[in-house]
Amino acid sequence: MFCRGEDGYHFNIKMVNPTTGEETNKKVNSMNFDAYRLMIRLDVDNHLLRYHRLLQQYCVDMYVNVKTERLNFIRFNQSNLRSDEYIHLRDAIATEGHAANIGCLTNLPATYVGSTRHMQGQI
Repeated sequence: MFCRGEDGYHFNIKMVNPTTGEETNKKVNSMNFDAYRLMIRLDVDNHLLRYHRLLQQYCVDMYVNVKTERLNFIRFNQSNLRSDEYIHLRDAIATEGHAANIGCLTNLPATYVGSTRHMQGQI
């Protein structure tokens, strides 16, 4: 698919300010990178859109990559997300057993689609 040897997504890609053309301190996430790569432009021929079924598989792989990146962010930033402040979680640990027996807890926020808290909010 990438016959010219274009680089794929990696964590150190910096965002570029469109007005000045200078790099910013922010990094590009995989969703923005993939959306830019799939975007239809009038002045550029996007060869990815001509691959049909292979493009579908590529989009599925990109979707999994985006979900993995989001889950890793939630997993490694539990202290920043103040996961220890969830009252219901502390009550469950206090009444059902010891926290050491549960293992490594990772709390998914209600904004993450598919989490238990998101599903309960949809009712």
